[in-house]
Amino acid sequence: MLQQAVASANADTEDGRSVSVCFLIQHPDLPSSRVRVLDLLPELRRHGIAADVFSYPRTIYSKVQLFRQVRKYDVVVLQKKLPTWPDLVLLRHCAGKLYYDFDDAIYLKDSADGAARSRVRGRRFRQIVMAADRVIAGNRILADQARRWNAAVEILPSAVETRGIPVRQDNSSGGLTVIGWVGTAPNFQHLTAVGPVLRRVAERRSIEVRIVSNEAPELPGVPARFIRWQRTTENAEIAAFDIGIMPLRSTPFAAGKCGYKALQYMAAGVPAVVSDVGVNSEIVRHGTDGLVVSTCEGFFDALLELIDNPDKRRRMGRQARLRVEQEFSVATVAQRLAHALKTSSPAAARLQ
Repeated sequence: MLQQAVASANADTEDGRSVSVCFLIQHPDLPSSRVRVLDLLPELRRHGIAADVFSYPRTIYSKVQLFRQVRKYDVVVLQKKLPTWPDLVLLRHCAGKLYYDFDDAIYLKDSADGAARSRVRGRRFRQIVMAADRVIAGNRILADQARRWNAAVEILPSAVETRGIPVRQDNSSGGLTVIGWVGTAPNFQHLTAVGPVLRRVAERRSIEVRIVSNEAPELPGVPARFIRWQRTTENAEIAAFDIGIMPLRSTPFAAGKCGYKALQYMAAGVPAVVSDVGVNSEIVRHGTDGLVVSTCEGFFDALLELIDNPDKRRRMGRQARLRVEQEFSVATVAQRLAHALKTSSPAAARLQ
């Protein structure tokens, strides 16, 4: 019997056409599962997608039971999971049409010492990409990697909600400029890399650095305020930022990131200062939506520029908000995903 679904969305479409889709996610609490699947379900329903979402099973028995049941769906979407070879063979055998979605450089190991290559990850990634009827990648860097083994690759950015969320107002903090960062503890390595820069900025200007996370990082000498992340308050906390930052260490793994932090800031009308790593410079148009810097040291001048120019911050924030509404909103991305799920694709390569 099919295990309990994490979430479901019955199709609701004017033309009566619908496609049944089974999403297999890693866990409903993980950012990728939420952003790439769960947040899109209401919009997918409007575009004729009847979806069930299941957490990827752990035991052999539950895998066999679930994979046998996926035969009833038009499309099965495996989200980010790198299955073992036996799992993949069974899933490919049972799924009439198999899509693979990913939004990180999962074929690499995220390592602070730069030793990013992983034979196991690389092999499993190659196998699932070759077996999939279609691959959906979060950005062009990830798509280029997948195209080494499958020509049927589509780029679909991660989406942020723009409707009904708080948008930055002219915050009045008594001359205090709020610089914000949102992320989880595994990404502290990127934040702490600009710790010395933030300390120098604090010596010259009146700032507060707000860290919205599941843990409190160590930023010696930085006037930091830790705010525990909560899904219900995250958007309001971001809207209270004057400037959002997304520093990234220049590593192969970081180059595969999809700029989600920057998109969150932009959706709230907050100008972003981001590292010129991966596709950040394609998401944030330098001088229009925010500022793109090539080094950690570059954050110093960029932050001072925005701190000293409130009008520029407001102008960039408005442009950033418009850009996200047009290209990265949940409504826009879900419509594109629905089209991909309804469109036929070349047959996958045989597993061998």
